[in-house]
This record gives sequence, C-alpha cells and structure tokens, in this order.
Amino acid sequence: MGVDLYFSNQLAPLAEKLRDNLKPGGTGADILEPPVVVVPNMNLSKWIKLTLARQSDIFMNVEFQYLETGLWQMIRSLEPVSAPPSDRLDRDTLKILLFFILMAPDREAPELAPINQYLCPAGGGMCSDLEIRCWQLAEELTRLFQEYEYHRSDMIRGWLAGDPPEDAMEGCQRWIYRKMYSLKDQLGRLSGRPLRSMADYAREVFASDAAGRRDRGPRPARVHFFGLSQISPFHLQLLARLRSYFDIHIYSLNPSREYWEDIKTPFEKKWIRRQKVSGLKLSDAEWSAGDLFAEPEHALLSAWGKPGRESTRLLCQLTDYDFHAGFSEIPEPDTVLGAIGHSLLTLERPASAPFPLAQDTSLQITACPGIRREVETVYHSILHNLEADPELCMTDIAVMVSDMARYKPVVDSVFSRRPDRIAYNLVDSSARTESVFAQAVLAVMDLSRGRFTRKQVFDLLRNPCVMHRWDYGPEALAVWIGWADALGIFHDFEAPAAPDEAVPSGGLFSWRQGLERLRISRIMTCPDAVAGDPYRHFKGLVPFADINTGDDRLVEKFCGFVEALAGAVGALTMASASAHAWREAFFRVLDQFTAISADMRGEEAVFQSLVSAFDDFVRYDTLAQVQPGRPLTADALWAFVRSHLDGITGGQGDYLTGGVTVSALMPMRPIPFKLVYVLGLEEGRFPGRVTESLLDLRARKRRIGDITPAERNRYLFLEILVSVRHKLYLSYVSRDLQKDRDLAPCSVVHQLRRFVEQEVLGGQSFRVCRVPIKADSPVYLTPPAAGDGSDVVVNHSSVQRLSCYRRSGLWDAFAHQATSAEMERAARYDPDFSLPDDSPDDALPEAVDLTIGLLRRFLLDPVALVGRYHLGIGEQADPTAELAEREDEPLSSGFPVDYQLRTAPVQSWLRSQLDGSCSQPSPAPLAAEFESAYADLTRKSRTPSGAFAVHDRSVLKKEVLALGECLFPFVAQMRSARRFFSAVIVGSAMDDFVETGDTPLRLDPVSIDLAGLDPRMYPQRVRISGSLPWVWQGNDEAWHCLVTTGSNRTAKNPDKYVIGPLLTLLAASAGGGPVPWSDTQPMTVHIIYRAHVLDLTYTLDRGRSAAYLAGLAGDFFSPSPLVWLPFETIFANRDLRSLVAQDEIDDAGRRAFYQSLAESLQEEADVHAELAGATLTTDILDRARRRFRVFLP
Repeated sequence: MGVDLYFSNQLAPLAEKLRDNLKPGGTGADILEPPVVVVPNMNLSKWIKLTLARQSDIFMNVEFQYLETGLWQMIRSLEPVSAPPSDRLDRDTLKILLFFILMAPDREAPELAPINQYLCPAGGGMCSDLEIRCWQLAEELTRLFQEYEYHRSDMIRGWLAGDPPEDAMEGCQRWIYRKMYSLKDQLGRLSGRPLRSMADYAREVFASDAAGRRDRGPRPARVHFFGLSQISPFHLQLLARLRSYFDIHIYSLNPSREYWEDIKTPFEKKWIRRQKVSGLKLSDAEWSAGDLFAEPEHALLSAWGKPGRESTRLLCQLTDYDFHAGFSEIPEPDTVLGAIGHSLLTLERPASAPFPLAQDTSLQITACPGIRREVETVYHSILHNLEADPELCMTDIAVMVSDMARYKPVVDSVFSRRPDRIAYNLVDSSARTESVFAQAVLAVMDLSRGRFTRKQVFDLLRNPCVMHRWDYGPEALAVWIGWADALGIFHDFEAPAAPDEAVPSGGLFSWRQGLERLRISRIMTCPDAVAGDPYRHFKGLVPFADINTGDDRLVEKFCGFVEALAGAVGALTMASASAHAWREAFFRVLDQFTAISADMRGEEAVFQSLVSAFDDFVRYDTLAQVQPGRPLTADALWAFVRSHLDGITGGQGDYLTGGVTVSALMPMRPIPFKLVYVLGLEEGRFPGRVTESLLDLRARKRRIGDITPAERNRYLFLEILVSVRHKLYLSYVSRDLQKDRDLAPCSVVHQLRRFVEQEVLGGQSFRVCRVPIKADSPVYLTPPAAGDGSDVVVNHSSVQRLSCYRRSGLWDAFAHQATSAEMERAARYDPDFSLPDDSPDDALPEAVDLTIGLLRRFLLDPVALVGRYHLGIGEQADPTAELAEREDEPLSSGFPVDYQLRTAPVQSWLRSQLDGSCSQPSPAPLAAEFESAYADLTRKSRTPSGAFAVHDRSVLKKEVLALGECLFPFVAQMRSARRFFSAVIVGSAMDDFVETGDTPLRLDPVSIDLAGLDPRMYPQRVRISGSLPWVWQGNDEAWHCLVTTGSNRTAKNPDKYVIGPLLTLLAASAGGGPVPWSDTQPMTVHIIYRAHVLDLTYTLDRGRSAAYLAGLAGDFFSPSPLVWLPFETIFANRDLRSLVAQDEIDDAGRRAFYQSLAESLQEEADVHAELAGATLTTDILDRARRRFRVFLP
C-alpha cells in the first residue's frame, strides 16, 4: 500500500507506464475484476483507450471514473457493513438545497442582509424575478461551497463549530451553509440514506474503529489517477489517508524534468526581496539530496507555471519527494518549437544545437482580420499540411478555440462546405446548442413564457423531434408558414377584442382568428370570388383560401397542432405549484409534442439526463416536508431546465477518431497532436480576466492551490506547448471591423514571442503573419517562400482562386498557362448561363402564348426575365425562413397593402361614379370606399392597430383623396364621352387581369407572325394577351386611357407605369379584332400619381404596332447576345433618353451612348447580368431605339 508518483513531460510515457501497471499481478489477483483508472475527463480516457489498444492490440476490462466518483467509491469500500449506505451530496442536490433556503420564508433573517440587496433590490416585498435570482445565486454559492471544502476546509469546520465570522458576508454564507447542513441531515433521515459531502463521508469513515471495520465488499488493489496536473489540498489529504488501504498510482504531466517549484513569479520575487530573503530556507529534501533544487529562472515557467508548480509541490509532499521520472528526451532541437520544449525540459539552452535558430514553420502566429477569416485560414492550412505530408492524418490535427459558443457556428459553416470537405469531430459545446431535443425543450419553455408569437411557434414546428412526433415534412411546414403570414398571425393564441361584430372575436393578429378564417373557407366563399361584394365577412371573419387550403388533412393538422399547443402550454403557466406538479405538466407537454427517432444519435441520452435531473428538482417538495417552503412558479421550472441543459456537454462526430478534433481550451487535456491550431488569442479573450467576486471569501487571503481561471488557462497553454509534436499555430483576431480599430494579441502570445526572440532567435524579431481581409486576395497566388517562417497563407478554394483571377485581371494569363486539366476544373466553377447559339433539342411549338406582363418585365429587366424564363433560374431564395421570424404586427401599412389601399378604393369609386347613379364627382364616396377597404384589411390583420392604425389610416386616406381630386376632371370626361369602355381585354391573360366593369371591350388574342425567322430558334407565331381599364373617346374624337398608380412620383417623362398600358394598346391595334380608334386618331395615356398627372399622347398605327411587337417577341425568344438594356436606366438618364429620341444619330452619339451605358452597368454591379453573359454590343443605341422609341410621345 502507498503512493507511486510518475512525472513526464509527455503523455505517451505516462500511458506506457500505466499500461505496465495495469497488467494483473500477484497470486491472488482476480483477472476479471476491472482495474480502476481515475481521469479528469472522459476525453482523456478515450485517448488512453486508443493509445493502449494501438500498443497492445487489445484494451478492455478497465473501469474509468471521474475524480469525485473514484474517491467516493474508494471511501465507500472502507465503510463498515453495519453503516447505512450514504448518498453523495453532489452539485445538483446542493443547488436544490441552497435554492430552497433562499426561497424559504425565513430568508428575512438578519444574517442574510448582504444577499437580500440582490434578491429584493427595491427594499421590500418580492421582486418579479425572485426565483430566477435565487437560482442564479444558488448556482454561484454551490460552486463556492465546493471550493471552500476543497481549499478552505478549516473555515468550513469553523462554521460548523460555531466560530464567529470575520465580516457580514462571511456571516451570511456561514448562516446559509449551516442551514444547508441541517437540511441535508434532515433530508437524509427522512429518506433513510444519509446525505454527505465528500469531506463528511471521509471524516466519518476514517473516524470509525479501524480494528472493527469490515469492508462492504471487494475493492481494487490498485487505483490509477491519470492526468491530474492540478489537484486541491483536500484531495491530496484524502489520498494521503487512502494510501494505507490502496496502492495508488498518480501519473502527472510536468513540463520540466528539473525541480522547478522554487521558480517564482515576478510578484513572488518582489515579495521575497521585501522580506530580505529571510524566509528562503533550505528544505529537508534539499538537505537529503545534497543539492539545491532551485534552477536559473525560466521566463515561461515563471509566467505560466504557477498552478503546476504548486501542484508539483503538493504531489511531491504526498510521496516525500519520491517520484518516478519518465521524461522524454528531446534530441538536439533544430526547430523553434523543439527549442522551446528543450528549454522547458532542461531549463537551459541546448549545448550543441546551432544558436540562434532561424524562424521556421514549427511555431506560427497569425493575425486575422475577423473570426470567419481566421477559421477559413485554419481550414486551408489543414488542407495544405495534409497535402504536403502524406503520413499526416486528420486525426493527428486539433483545433482549439477560446470560446466554443462564439466559434462553433463559424466552424460548422466553414468546415462543412464542399467540395474540399474536412471530416471533423467537435466537443465541449453544450446540449443547448447541439441537441435538437434540447432545442425543442427550450422552444416549449419560451412559448410558456412568451406571447405565443409566430416565431416561437415555428421555432418549435421546425424542430426535427416535433416533426417526427406529428409526422409532417418541410413541404407542409412551408405551406403553414405561408398561411400564417397571409392570415396576419403574429402573436397570442387569443387576444382581447372590442365588442364589435366587424372584428374577429379572437382578436386581431391572433392565432385563433387565423385558424377560424382558414376553416370557415370550407363553407363560405372567399369575398374576392363574389362579384359586387368584395368585403364580405361573418362576424368579423373573412374566409381565406389558396391553392393548398383544399387539402383538409393539411389544414386540420396545422389547426390541431396550434390548438393543442396552446392548451398544453397553458398547463405550464400555472400561478404556482409543487415541484412534482411541474414535473408532471412538463413531461406531459414533451410527450405530446416531441419524439426521438432512431437516427437521432445522442438525443435519447439528453432526454434521460433531463429525466434524472428532475429527481433532484422534486426534492424541493421533500424539503418542504421538513420546513415550510414557498410554492414554485414557472420561473423556477424555466431556470432549472435551462441550467441543466447548459450543463450537458454536447458535440458531434467521434472524438479523436472522426477526423480533425475541434475542442475548447480546457484544463487537464494535454493530448499530443502533431498539429495544433489555437484560435481566439486576442487581448480580452484569453487567458481571461481576474474577476473579483464579492461572494468569494477566498479573495481575502490567497493560499497554496488557489488558482484563478486566468492562471489555469496560462498553465493550459503551457501544457499545449509541450504536447504539440510538429507544428503549433496561434491565431488571433487583429481587427474589429465594426468599430474599425486594431486588436492586440493576448499577453500569453506577447510573452511567448518575446521569449522566442530572446532565447531562440538570438534577438531577431519574430514575424507575425497577417492574413488578407479577402479570401480571393492576390497574396494567395504566390506560394509561401522557403525560410519565410510561415505556411499559413494558402487557399485551396478553386472558386476563390478563380475569383481572384477575374477581379485582378489575371484570367487571360491563367488561361494561357493552365493545363487542360486545370481548365476543365475551372469550367466547373464558371458555368455558362448564356443561351446556346444552336437550336434547342426540343422543337418549339408552332404558336406560343405571351402576356403583356411578361413582355413588360422583359423591357424592365431583360437579364432577370431571361434567367427565369429561358434558363430556369429561380427568382429568389425560399422566403419562408424570413416569414417565420416575424412576430410583431405592422406599425404601418407596407407593400403590397399600402398599394392595395391606394388603388382598390379608387378603382371601386371610379366604377360607382361611372355607373350613372351618381351626380357630380364627390370625395365622400371615395372616403367611404377607402374606409371599407381599410376595415376589410383590418379584419384580415394586415393593417396596424391602436394609435398606429389611426395615423396610418389618416395618412393613406389623405393620399387617396388627393388622388381622387386629380381624377375629378377625368370622371367628368368619361361621363360625357362619346364612347366609353370600362376595360380593354385582349385575350384572357390572368396575370394582367383587371376588373372589367359593365362595358368592357373584348378582343381576341393578338396573333403575331414570326414565320420569317429561323423555325429552330423561334416559334412561328405568338399570341399576345393583356388588359387595361378606362378607355374612352372624348367629344373632340381623341381617345384617352386612364392609369392610376398611387405613386408619389412627379415624372415628366415616360416611366415604368406606361409600359403595360401602351403595350396593351399596341396589341389591340395590331389585330386583336376591330378597334374603335383609327390609325390616325391620337391616344393620350393619362398617368395619375398622388398629386401629379402625366399626359402622354401616342398614335397607334396598326402596321407599326404589329412590326414593333414582332421585333419585341423576336428579342424575347432569342436574346443572344443578351443585351443589358433595362428600361428605367435609359429613361432615367436625360442624355441616354435624348439619344434614343433623335431622328438622326452619328458614330459620336453611338460611342457616347455605349460609354454612358457601360458606366451604368459597372455601377450596378449586377451579378446576375455577369453570370448570364449580358453584354453591350456596339449597336446598342440602335437596339435601344428599336425597343424604346415607341414609348416616347
């Protein structure tokens, strides 16, 4: 029995020693009894399994335990059989105890005055978020009380013994701890199983009569503690007691083979000088060895090694400075990283190695302009190293980040992209971000605490666990999102509504009104389909229907889900209840709405963890049996569930075997990798800041073993430094692009760089590599120079390299030198979106239908129309994701609601003014039409509410009335017209449909003959359809056309609003049937804006109309070359417009037009135009004249 201590500067020698010690030995050894290996984390245990299995071919029957569990089991094996079995007071149980104490009515004890300022800042009564505050404080006190037991055991004993506190804060925590201790004992007596902390359990077991002790059962003869580079004084004392009963083997990483515990930090050296070194006495170990252990100072060990130095001292005291040295000898270093490792190992420079060394690629520091460029740089560097070293595997590479929550989305985005996808595994994230089941749980909790918004509901509906439970797919979800947006659903299942039958009883913007409108469409026709009654409703409900509402199953599943969800979430909004009641309600909701499929790896473990956690939560009710407690509200449930999910570690892939390992910078994980990338080393991110907590009583006076997070991270960095085998890449974000300021690397990087410059490079400056801000920078075209000391500025993305060639004007040079294989690869990333010159495989039909709307869009933007019509390129990405995120009703009427409110009342008013029932034009009927239209859209939840509605209605009404005033003269003209048509309808084009009124002019589709063109490329004939309202002949025999826009433009020249009406008139004149106007009669198109009228007069000649439409159809069907010629670019530019209008043009005018349009194209930076191969031909002015001159009056 005893303790054997093993030191090494690498994990591999320690693993070999563990392998040898795990071999069964002794005559009475049971080979079936698994040896116990205690590790600080399961990631290290997996490395041990893989390493020893690789060395021994097989590795099995070894039990791995965490430190707390392992020590508890060791103590438990020594407990007498007669003693009742004890339960460990773990962190979760302690948290519930402290939460109960903070929530209890006797929280008003005078000792609790310091924390009452936080719990009740208003100074009386309960704050609204009391339970959340109590839970947060319980979490912090749980952490502190466990730290006190490990590092301030004498203070804990003093509290229990009744020693007076030093100040009010200690008195407060002393009161809470003693209260917790009493509740713990009462809870144990109530359950029949004593509840003990580790310290209590050890004290009671070792205090019992050793002569009469009978062990509970077989216990392991040997226990191995592997990788414990930092350990508390309490654990050391416990191991000292246990060594009398076990063979204990401790394997610890030590960066130096020299005894370096006497190397002081700068602050310690300063204190020693003040004490005049009177306290530096020779230790007993030094007298026994006959030599001084203090070595020359080492800058890195002095700056970063404090936790290790103290742990080494504590461990050595455990064995009286007797340990086994297994340090790996580092050969004479020829790299910068090797020189650092040798210096740390020996505390001296190598004797025979060349000095100074030149900077090389073994250690690189990289400054990146942003976090995404940082991760992209690592991604391409990994590809570069894999390509350069055939023996390097992905499993030999690790990427460590300072903040996993910040880096994980970027890592997932960069590493998962194709084609050069890198396999990777990711650890150290939380279940809250990794687990879809955990996200479903949080979505349910958010719904119970929120307003039942559209975003909250669809966050739940998009969860795979919910989709599996309710059996629907993405297609149904997209339909439901579209319905929610069209129905004006924003928040609340049911909102209070005014007692008005003209408003839905479920309230505006609510789910209930939307679902009722969806269902009522089965028995009530939608108003849009009922002539003469466009504002029908049933008690404020306006039926809604679209192409998908005919699917009854789809409608009922959506309605049933939302209604069931509203009812279930209501169970989680109880005013207060017991912990058991909250558990029952919580899991009832989860069972109703979530299910875990067989292919959801790891989700069942998250569910079972949550189930087990509620065993601790319901202990709150058991504590209420001991003393009165406060009932719990939903805030307590929310705080508990959220805290537990945050505490569950998550990840993806197989650690150490699933490709590149991506992990957080975590202590006691010095696993050796060939290549290590450490990201996020800018100032303020690493090693962390020293935060002084007013609650932490340890801050009053430091003791051996008190390690701050910043000190722990520095030592972690030291462990990484000695563990890397080939290359270490350190990177930091050097630029805050939002604030436009430079960022500096952290102090650890500064210290390492200074050490390398002074001790390795002989005073030469260490060069930091700066990554370009753009991934397609020309810097990447030049390979890293030999001896440059950096190989990180590489880019293996073919897309970005080709982009660099294009942007830098290097494409021709590349194409000239590239091999056929390179050009073939480049062609994959440079698709030709232009139309082929040869004839299509499928013969065109003899006649093709075209609408005026299609031709209008072609004139406005030929590139976009060609992409959609000829090349099949979609208009936009799926908008459902954006629609699902909306959760607030509109504050004003936006497009298309505002356009509908500006035009629909005007059109309806015009029809009423022209039916003969009204006398003089009046604004009153127009105002009534507007009010009816606004009320209808209000019932549909499409307009604002409250004060916003009053303002919105007033503004729009004023604009509509102003538009009506502009129309009064035209109403009089149409009433007195010689001939009047409420609409001109050519064919039956649905996309250009207008309400016909009572006196429409109906014409057949216009047939345009294209027989003179190549039948392989063009149809032989096109049929054009379209429509427009309000055409009449005045008493002067001139013809007029009225176009209402609702726009606030003050145009003096033709704009986009004239295209559709004039094309329709040209089509009617070209031969859709006999028309009442002649070739010589003028047609004036009146464009009505809000406060302005634009009159454009045209002559509609049949022959010229047919010729123009034939030419336009020809351009439409064969846009090759595809000319960039948008309508509004031409007509918005006075110089371009004047050149189009001139009767005679010369070469100078053509050059001016071409140059001006080329500048406009460059300013537009139209990516679609570039992809589609849009160009400007030398005859661009002639093309513009043929296409647009017809619109000039």
